[in-house]
Amino acid sequence: MKTYEQAKKEYEEEIAKTLAHVKHIKKTKTFDFLCPQCKKVKKILVKRAKLGVGIKYCHANCRAIAHRDRKKAEIDNIIQGLKDRIEELESKQ
Repeated sequence: MKTYEQAKKEYEEEIAKTLAHVKHIKKTKTFDFLCPQCKKVKKILVKRAKLGVGIKYCHANCRAIAHRDRKKAEIDNIIQGLKDRIEELESKQ
């Protein structure tokens, strides 16, 4: 027959093992992340991934390059539209 002290000791040891296991899992569980800009695959800790939004780029430099590329594409589309409009007006004359 177990005494209260023995049962409590086993209980606390089991809880300590479980907490140590959870701590280990938090330190080691990763996922593969493919950066859409540089196409590198990185292992990232699940714990470090931002909640809700998630990460989109591997580094601030990749995010900045993607932003510049998007803005350049917008400007190129505007310029191409203006060139088409100029050609249209010249062809009417």
